[in-house]
Amino acid sequence: GLVGSEMCKETEIEQFNIEPGSQLIGQSIQQSGIREKNACLILGIERDGRPIMNLSSQTVFEENDSVWVAGEYRQIVQLSEDSSSN
Repeated sequence: GLVGSEMCKETEIEQFNIEPGSQLIGQSIQQSGIREKNACLILGIERDGRPIMNLSSQTVFEENDSVWVAGEYRQIVQLSEDSSSN
């Protein structure tokens, strides 16, 4: 679970889309290394307008997924840049 000290005042909740051509497509949450590299917590994924229940580290990102993350703002910006093709 989340420990209070981990959630510092910089923490934001953001949503970004998995763009066509994203490096994240076809990777599981675990494979993507988001938690390690970006120190972001994946809160949820919406696919076709519906939330995916029971997210696990094995959940695979798909094109056009809407991903909700919590983390430090600059980490999230980095993450959404990583998820776009340019």
